[in-house]
Amino acid sequence: MHVIANRTFSSVIERGEAGVLEDLVIDRCEFEFCAISETTSVYSRTRVRNVTLRNCLARNHTGVGPAILELSLLQNSRHTPWNHAPKVRGPLHVA
Repeated sequence: MHVIANRTFSSVIERGEAGVLEDLVIDRCEFEFCAISETTSVYSRTRVRNVTLRNCLARNHTGVGPAILELSLLQNSRHTPWNHAPKVRGPLHVA
């Protein structure tokens, strides 16, 4: 399991190339203007498998597109106030 800790990610956009993010622990990181599975095609959805986000902060239009989440966990993470809250755009499939 790979651990990523104490990092800030800015303007990282994953366009939904049917990739897989797996076996990660992301701890105490901040995301700003980031997106995962940013696609309109159900065939290009990103699969997120066995990923834990712990104590993270998402702000300024950070969002999740139509991803497939498998055995993933969100612990004690938060987002900025509602007008800049992370967006979840469906369909979101939880396996």
